[in-house]
Amino acid sequence: MRQSKTQLERTAATLERVPDPVTLSAPTSDAPSRLFVGRALRYVGGIVAFGALLFFRGVGCPFATAFHVACPACGSTRAVRALVHGDVAAALRFNPIAPLVAGALAALAVRLALVVLREGSPRSLAEGRPGRALVAVLVGAVTVQILVWGLRLAGYFGGPLAV
Repeated sequence: MRQSKTQLERTAATLERVPDPVTLSAPTSDAPSRLFVGRALRYVGGIVAFGALLFFRGVGCPFATAFHVACPACGSTRAVRALVHGDVAAALRFNPIAPLVAGALAALAVRLALVVLREGSPRSLAEGRPGRALVAVLVGAVTVQILVWGLRLAGYFGGPLAV
């Protein structure tokens, strides 16, 4: 018995909606994906607000307040502020690792906005080559920053900054 062309088209359309039995994933569509502009703007707004709060001294260091000792990131905000004003020597004096950490955080913030814009969620932020590379740079920079903090407490690199 021969099926008509419309019956074959309906059967084909039904089969396209069935998940792949090997991967159990739904078939992908060639239609353009929906962009999550509102969510991405909320993430970016939160990052900018937090950065502005730190940059304009709206928040003190909780570590220094609690322990009366310079924290591992001590001088980072002042270093970034000095960099913005073009004073590289002062930035390195405040915190020699801060420019690297600030750059990695800025790149991570851009990646966050792009991932949320595309997917609606930051879940895959650290996936893929760019995500893994950014996380590795950030972890490495923070590790070095903690080492520099320890050395400063021991009197190297000009000693600890005044809290």
